[in-house]
Amino acid sequence: DATILVEKASHKPIVLGKHGAMIKSIDIHARESIQKLIQSPVFLTLWVKVKEDWRNREKWDRYEEAINEMLQKTIRLFSFKSCQVNFYTYRQ
Repeated sequence: DATILVEKASHKPIVLGKHGAMIKSIDIHARESIQKLIQSPVFLTLWVKVKEDWRNREKWDRYEEAINEMLQKTIRLFSFKSCQVNFYTYRQ
């Protein structure tokens, strides 16, 4: 499962897109990237949730650390010795 956070309820339809087209596109690209990384089939469920002030820097730092830790555990689990994962973020 993966959660896409938006700050306002009005942003949610933008992420979902017309008839779910945008979220489907996000799902396809994310799944392809993950499958390429771990070289194994992946089932991905995406959720779009409204969470006000999620871009707050302190909260984001904790989230970023948790994601990086999860990715490193996944890499160790699948024994990828030559794989390096970096978590890039976009901040306004």
